[in-house]
Amino acid sequence: MMRTPKGARVSYNVQTAVDAEHCLILHHQMTQEGDDRKQLEPMAKAAKAELGQEALTVTADMGYSNGQQFQACEKDSITAYVPPNRTSNPGGEALFERKDFTYHAEQDRYQCPAGQWLMLKQRHKGDRSTKRRSVIAPDAR
Repeated sequence: MMRTPKGARVSYNVQTAVDAEHCLILHHQMTQEGDDRKQLEPMAKAAKAELGQEALTVTADMGYSNGQQFQACEKDSITAYVPPNRTSNPGGEALFERKDFTYHAEQDRYQCPAGQWLMLKQRHKGDRSTKRRSVIAPDAR
């Protein structure tokens, strides 16, 4: 199930392990997990088994970042390169992570831990429309 502002939705999350050298699919799996945080270790193990290697190096995007998954990979001789799952901040200030925000469905808006509201902004350019949430108060950190 995937959580959305309109409630839970039936969804599927397809995982694919690809051999970087030959660009061939080694393994695929469909889950109903709403995110990828628990998928690194099982997919890496399946790829390692398919390749028949004693050790394996894998890369994944930040959605797979999970300390327990890294430890499980390490125990199975799998080296994982995954960036930390947090917003980039070149200024070095402490930032809130997505999990720190609270969604209020009746108002369709989020509140940050500092108590500020993020409002939905829409921008139209030609036939394209984009949506984003931004903080109204400039002093929110």
